[in-house]
Amino acid sequence: MMTHRPLMTKSLLDGLKLVVVLLICAGVLGLTHDHGDQAKVPAVLTKCAVCHRPDERGRLSRIAFQRKTPEGWQQTVRRMIRLHGLSISVDEAKAVVKYLSDHQGLAPAEVRPITYDLERRDIIERIPDEAVRLACVRCHSFARIAAQRRTVAEWRKLKTFHLAVFPTLVYQMRQIDWPAMADRAIAYLAEHYPFDTAAWRRWPKKAEIAGRWMIVGHQPGRGDFFGDMDIRPLGEDQFQTHQRVVFVDGQRMERTGRAIVYAGFAWRGSSQAPEGQKIKEVLHLSEDGQTFVGRWFQAAHDQIGADVTLYRKTHQMLILGLSVRSLRAPTSGKRVTIYGTNFSPALAPEDIDFGPGIVVRRIEHLRPDELTVVLDVRADAPDRERHVRIGKASSHARVAVYHRIDYITVVPPLGLARLGGIKMPKQHQQFEALAFTNGPDGLPKTRDDVALGPVSAKWSLAEDTTDPNDDDVKFVGTIDQSGLFTPATDGPNPARRKSNNNTGQVWVVATYTPEGARQPLTARAKLIVTVPRFIEWEIR
Repeated sequence: MMTHRPLMTKSLLDGLKLVVVLLICAGVLGLTHDHGDQAKVPAVLTKCAVCHRPDERGRLSRIAFQRKTPEGWQQTVRRMIRLHGLSISVDEAKAVVKYLSDHQGLAPAEVRPITYDLERRDIIERIPDEAVRLACVRCHSFARIAAQRRTVAEWRKLKTFHLAVFPTLVYQMRQIDWPAMADRAIAYLAEHYPFDTAAWRRWPKKAEIAGRWMIVGHQPGRGDFFGDMDIRPLGEDQFQTHQRVVFVDGQRMERTGRAIVYAGFAWRGSSQAPEGQKIKEVLHLSEDGQTFVGRWFQAAHDQIGADVTLYRKTHQMLILGLSVRSLRAPTSGKRVTIYGTNFSPALAPEDIDFGPGIVVRRIEHLRPDELTVVLDVRADAPDRERHVRIGKASSHARVAVYHRIDYITVVPPLGLARLGGIKMPKQHQQFEALAFTNGPDGLPKTRDDVALGPVSAKWSLAEDTTDPNDDDVKFVGTIDQSGLFTPATDGPNPARRKSNNNTGQVWVVATYTPEGARQPLTARAKLIVTVPRFIEWEIR
């Protein structure tokens, strides 16, 4: 139970409950776009409507004029507990979040621009308005704002809420006139993030999810993977899953899990392999109901994860991807595995097209979901990326041809890790080295360069000198040969000058020697190692 001492008197609470019961009997409790049978969701009625009194049209105050993601409604419930003494069980809270996400949620098109935060990606946000940046984004992400829709009146009340709950912000941001800046920000938000939108009205809020889906994914530091997932319905938008994937290095993995779908498209799940780590899943269904896109990540360390796309399995042949991202020219007798579904046993080498300059000599191995070919890449094959096709089958497979690797880069170019391990979990940082060949202009790092995919680089740390006595590289942590940086523990370190924490700023260096090259290529990225994140939010 999540319980706090109620702030109402018992008599007042009983009286409000009586009002709710009478309204239920009269059938007048309603939210905005969906006036369904809310008596099926008693948690919403008894836990929300007691304080959020309905108007003459049956619309619950405040609630009926906002729309949010599941994470946004969960934050709202938590705030009601923390600030207003709401007493609510876990199951009741889940029912509230589910109902509000379904009836007062966001459409796929509205969620798409801010999925990075829901998927737990650390990025540098693009803030579309200067007033919003100054008044809002100094304290939390822009995604936290863009993950909701409000009426003009509700956007204005948000300013009042901040002044009431965080009164010191006016003084903390004394370099600006915060109330005036907030008015400018609210005018922008009310115009660009209105409550009533065509996208939400058009979204049917119900899609067929059950069945088999094909998986395409990439886990930085480990590589590409392919597979399938069986989704079995359990009722009330809940599902049981069974995943089978194979990495391009041949490692196979199976996981089972459960998920719940909000508003007909927002997948929130978890899965686990036997004796493996728990994985959280945040996916979003496309408007046509054929594709899920999102991220899987470790429950304990959400910065370690994989980009994932799911395609609905049909009776048609589908090419998902390849065991390689690039092919060097000239090459003879190269084995390449093609992953997909519904491959015909009658396929012949001439049915498989890798584009100009590549000849498939034979099919060495053929199964319905996987085939291995032996091919040659001629010296005159042009340096560019091309689709791989088998007849008229739909293909998501692409491969790049190159004659030499001209340079590598490290992503992300700016990494962030956080100390931990004693009081708070460590926040790791995964790096990856990507190879490129210069395009037709012969110059590096221009728009016509050809991306060749990740390479197996050697990883090391180097000092990013910011003062004469810098020694951060000795204390901040370590990096392994998959590119995963693990920070040191939190807390003062007696071994450092003045017993400083193990924070610091270093370079992450990748070194790679391409096949046939005499000299290694190097690239680096900046890494900041800072203090733990002591407060974690559903939307940061």
